[in-house]
Amino acid sequence: MLLETFADEIIEMVSSFLPERTVNIMDTSGIIISSTEKDRIGTFHKGAEIAAATGKTVNITEETVGNYPGAKKGTNVPLFVNGKIIGVIGIFGNPEEIKTIVSFVELYVEKYYQLEALAIPRLRDSEMKQRLLKEMVMPTGSDSIRLILEKLGITLSFPMECAVFSPYGGENRAEWEKSILEILVKEKILWPDDIYGFMGGRLVLFRNFGHSSALEDELKNSPILSIGRVSIGDKASTLEEIPTTYNKASILDSLQDKPISSMLNFSDRARFVVYKALMADDEYVTGKLSKLEKELKEEELEEVMRTAEAYYRNGHSIVKASEEVFIHKNTLWYRMNKLFDVLAITECNDFEKELLVSMVLAEYRRKKGFRSLKK
Repeated sequence: MLLETFADEIIEMVSSFLPERTVNIMDTSGIIISSTEKDRIGTFHKGAEIAAATGKTVNITEETVGNYPGAKKGTNVPLFVNGKIIGVIGIFGNPEEIKTIVSFVELYVEKYYQLEALAIPRLRDSEMKQRLLKEMVMPTGSDSIRLILEKLGITLSFPMECAVFSPYGGENRAEWEKSILEILVKEKILWPDDIYGFMGGRLVLFRNFGHSSALEDELKNSPILSIGRVSIGDKASTLEEIPTTYNKASILDSLQDKPISSMLNFSDRARFVVYKALMADDEYVTGKLSKLEKELKEEELEEVMRTAEAYYRNGHSIVKASEEVFIHKNTLWYRMNKLFDVLAITECNDFEKELLVSMVLAEYRRKKGFRSLKK
């Protein structure tokens, strides 16, 4: 019964503005399900049973209290929501004296109930969407996915776009999650039938086919890029392709910190392909990171990695990167040269350097945890 799920909250709220008065909430069978007198919970209240059965207020006076087993003097009011009796609220006191208070409390409780009755399905749907998201990105079969979709009343429309949104760093996580959803809704990028949720501190979004334009085009001038970056995978044409496109978007997110990257972009795809090829050589990238860990102290290694991330995020600009990490330009260049030297890539061209460093950065984040290198 829905009333039972938040009867205690109602009692707490009502008793806060009716101190020292007994307040009970009863179900339609007259059983007290919450009360300011805890020892009465679970007991039978005859006045409430009558109020629920007749739909009329039952006033119990000092003279008539003996006719109502389990009751004390006071007023018992049936609670109606959308024309249906969902329970009874009882307040101790002389019926004439508390008449006005009872009317106010009756209205308050009914409105509270209505709001909660609306909120619970929304919460349930939100939780189911979160579960659906996790099922979709794991290649574990589609039966459970179809069952959840049916319960939510959602039909997936292919091809679907997948995007992973990440904070730049330093943001309060709860505030960032709230802000990014507000922007997506305001910009009409997020639609009701889209599947989204937070995983590992990142927002994962699957957009149903039918939007006016491609996600990358909609995001290019969006204020969302001021609070986080986005990485977009290939389009998924079937349910079975969804884990793959998510994996690609997730890897792109770990490889670079520029505002927007996409598997439809040649340079981003090239970076992804080379990364996969290098990672197929089990020891190459991990070996490079191990070499850094051996030659640099932990604190120095973190400084060097943070500096490299800022350098490439700012398009190789020494000035912008040094300002971001609060160091002198000479210090920044010293750290970058130190990194190139230890990795033995001093003679490589800029593209090759950036590519390998991005691989090592991705492995460093994977090893240290997603939130490593955050400001």
